[in-house]
Formats: sequence, C-alpha cells, structure tokens
Amino acid sequence: MTETRQPRIEAAIERVDAEITAIDAEANAFKTFGKRLRSMEPDHGVKQTSVAATGSGTAGVTMLASSNRPVDDGLRRVRTAYRETVMSVPHFEADYDDTLAENVAAEFGEEVARHVTDGDALTPVLYRALVDAVETARFERTRFLRLLRTERDSLVSTADELNDIEQRAVQLVNRLSPPETDVSSDAIDADIRELRARCESLSAARQRTIHNRSVSTLSGVENQSLTTYLYSSSETRFPALSDMARCLETVDAQKQRARRRA
Repeated sequence: MTETRQPRIEAAIERVDAEITAIDAEANAFKTFGKRLRSMEPDHGVKQTSVAATGSGTAGVTMLASSNRPVDDGLRRVRTAYRETVMSVPHFEADYDDTLAENVAAEFGEEVARHVTDGDALTPVLYRALVDAVETARFERTRFLRLLRTERDSLVSTADELNDIEQRAVQLVNRLSPPETDVSSDAIDADIRELRARCESLSAARQRTIHNRSVSTLSGVENQSLTTYLYSSSETRFPALSDMARCLETVDAQKQRARRRA
C-alpha cells in the first residue's frame, strides 16, 4: 500500500485537539465553580439597588448599593473559588493571563465584575446573577465543543478520503508498468478522471462548510469563522483545502505518468 500523508490536515487536527482540551477544561472549571457557588449563602441583610448588567445570562439585575462596609466572607469565597477554578485551568496564563476583574468582565459583563471585585457583599441578586451566568458559560462551551468535535471528524474523514484518492491514483498508474494484459490506458485515464472529480467534490463541500458557520455564540469571541478562529496563526487558514489542492496535483501528476507509459 502506498503511504500518503495530509500534513496540513494533520497539523489542523492537532490544533483542534488542543482547543477541545482547553474548552473542555473550561467547561469543567465552570461546573466546579458553580458547585462551590451553590454551597455559599448570599447576604440577605444588605441594601440593594438596580443596575444594568451586560454579561452573558444576566440583564437588569439588582446589585448591592455602594457602601463602606468591610467585604463579607461570601464575596471573598466567590473570588477565591473563581481563581481556584476558572482561572486555574492549565492554559489560562498562556491564553488569557487576565486579572480577576478582567476575566469576570469578559465572562459575565462589566457590571457583574464590578460588584464581584469592588463590592462588599454577596447579595441574593448578585448570587443569582452569578449562578445564571455560570450556567450560560458552561452551555456556551458545551455547544462549542460539539462544533469542535464536528470539525475534527470532518478533518479526519477528509484526510482518509484524500489518502484513498492518492493511493488509488498511484496504484492505477503502477498497473501500466509493466503493462497488465487486461488494463488499457484509456481505462486508467477514465479512473483517474473519476478520482479527480472526487477530490474536486470534496473541495466544493469543504468551501460550503467554511462559509456557513461561525463561533459568535462563544462569549468573548468575535463574530468570525471557525477557520479564522482556529487556523489564523497556522501555516494556512485553510488546511483541508490546501491538502485537497495538493491531492489534485498528485492526481494530475499520475495522469501524466499514465500517458507517458501508455
């Protein structure tokens, strides 16, 4: 069996695997933070006032009014739990390296972050806003994980298909040297044209996929294609298409070999 490789797709699979690992760690971190949050008791004995919250899962919530009270134990525990879970995932420093205020703001919105980092009590409504926001953060990452796993499956199946096309092209031409009595060059040429059509069909399908998806549902990610999000810093933003183009070159080269041997 002729060995073939799809180097750009292989690199893309490694990139997607790394992202799956990171997002899965974040989803689990938010799950753990949510459990710790639910073990806390909000402070029911504080004055509250309405503010507008803009983070995911929170809108028009009522927070603690400004005061000069010392920070209560509940709010300290929230900050500690957040640092020990969400901000302690293995890739946090490399990918984010935020302060507590910056990260909470990115995940839950500026208003919630302000009351978490600058407030002095875990009010019931702040507590509820945090619980809801944590669930939203987990849901976003769970949905994004599905998208990433779909992309991985697509890359793997595409690589398998391209490998098969290239291997068949080489094997077809090899049947002409030495010539087999039951093989004609015209038949080989027709088979190679069919392989080329398979590769072109794969390319067209991949381009449709690229143009029909986004990752805008993930908090903190701008409205952009998954291709841009994953591969903008890679050798190519379109790894599958690049290997498909190389596959077409291989098929065309085998077609020329077949003509020379005919």
